[in-house]
Amino acid sequence: MAGFPEKILVATDGSGDSELAIERAIDLAQGTGAELHLVYVMVISHWMVPDTLSESQYRRLKEDHQKVLDQQIEKIESTGGEIAQAHLRTGRRADEEVIHLAEELEADLIVVGSRGAGTISRALMGSDSESIVRHAYIPVLVVRNRRNGQQ
Repeated sequence: MAGFPEKILVATDGSGDSELAIERAIDLAQGTGAELHLVYVMVISHWMVPDTLSESQYRRLKEDHQKVLDQQIEKIESTGGEIAQAHLRTGRRADEEVIHLAEELEADLIVVGSRGAGTISRALMGSDSESIVRHAYIPVLVVRNRRNGQQ
């Protein structure tokens, strides 16, 4: 990345903070002419091993997550944003999937929202956005709703 990003990956989970991240990513992409990619990660819990799901259960779960991704795509396009590609990923950890996809795409910037977890739960469990910041090899923009910081 010489100056401005040429490829931006924005992660969504359907939350309000991720929608703010999408808004910022659209602004950045439009302002710099960057290609915008959107990712939604379908997290398969450690307690829900894929082998224990029937094919129809897995398909239903994937369809439900695809609907969330499709809703985000519609919102972006309705505001004049343009998506180069939308990605539905599956994994045990959202942070790892976002980082791996950014590497595959050779993205220059990752944009994520912060869920604004309280200080205690953030200290005990961390968050996907914090993990992405710590482990990504490219710049990460974490968008926080100002109200989340006023607890």
